[in-house]
Amino acid sequence: MANEKTTGELDMPEDDKASMPDQYKTVSLEEFVEYSEIYKQMQPKLTQIRKS
Repeated sequence: MANEKTTGELDMPEDDKASMPDQYKTVSLEEFVEYSEIYKQMQPKLTQIRKS
């Protein structure tokens, strides 16, 4: 078929692969909640930075 693509053609671009970690850290619920609270506090500042 003319529309078939190989796996290599459907793969993620090399630049995107390079920015991904090799492994992810498992976090506890407490760590996740703490991160979420910090992120919520920072969100208005991040929005201001993006607009400027």
